Amino acid sequence: MNQQAPPDGNTTTGPKALAIISIVFAMAIMFYSLRIYTRLRPANKLDISDYFISGAVITEIIVFSAMVAAVTKGFGRHNYYLTAKDKVKIFRCLFCIEVLGLWVLSLARISVACMLLRLDKAMFASWKVILWIAIIFQLGAAFGSNICQLIRCHPLHAMWDVVPHAKCWDPIESWIYGYVFAGISIGSDLTFAIMPMFFVWKLNRPLLERILITVLMALGLLATGAAVLKLYYLRAYNLTVNDSLRIMVVLFIWCRIEEFVLIASACAPFLKSPVEQILNRFGVPMFKNKTRELNSLHSTNSNSNRRHWYGSKKDGAPGRAEGSDGEANLSGVVGEQVALEELRHV
Repeated sequence: MNQQAPPDGNTTTGPKALAIISIVFAMAIMFYSLRIYTRLRPANKLDISDYFISGAVITEIIVFSAMVAAVTKGFGRHNYYLTAKDKVKIFRCLFCIEVLGLWVLSLARISVACMLLRLDKAMFASWKVILWIAIIFQLGAAFGSNICQLIRCHPLHAMWDVVPHAKCWDPIESWIYGYVFAGISIGSDLTFAIMPMFFVWKLNRPLLERILITVLMALGLLATGAAVLKLYYLRAYNLTVNDSLRIMVVLFIWCRIEEFVLIASACAPFLKSPVEQILNRFGVPMFKNKTRELNSLHSTNSNSNRRHWYGSKKDGAPGRAEGSDGEANLSGVVGEQVALEELRHV
């Protein structure tokens, strides 16, 4: 099919796009590095949430490398100036990005859920089921996306090469797939940005500290904004148009920004201590635990309704509570102290 040369000539938007995402990628790597540093110093406190976010970062490095490779091959140029061999190489890189990109998002969200489960074991048992459902849903979404990508074309290499008599999804089916998973991303980003607030505001901590932790955890709302823009630009995703490799650049920019910001937001809560130290240099006092005084309780009601509070035993062991009121009070305070200790490690 004859095509007319584009009016702006053999130009490219690839390097500009690469410069934009490189800045955000560097920010995500900085947040991750600071998180790992705070988790290793002064003692090793790495847990499963750190391993999941590390998996997300490693996967993102592969995705970013594929993006660089696609740009060097001509991603961002007009199709008119690209050879068939160049297009095959670019589409192969983009296919790799699509397969791994959703895993970055899922692993980062699972990392947040695992971090919340640490607090949940201390205080918020009612949330445990919700968090586990969220983890399973993220794994299912990632696997489901990969299955869809693997069955979009038969044979598979028709995704990046011209194959006679190949059967691929038409543009409408591809758009439906894209909109469904973009909607999942928006809902998931919003959920994981808001969910931690329900945990933090129940803690017996100074107001300023709770605000700080909430703001750090709410950085995921920026990922939600990127996902919304990704949904808007998804209309450009059509491999059959004449200038697809030029048009799709903006969509891939917002996809990468969502991934980078989500990694950064998953690491942000672990930067509470460095931020606290910086605030202290500007005169903000260091955050301290609030204390609750437990008054001794003696009642001389009937034998069926007696409640006693013992401050200490004869052998110096910790005190105990008898009766439903004492047990509930002690359980709530101890549970909150355990949660505070977990949050201090964050």
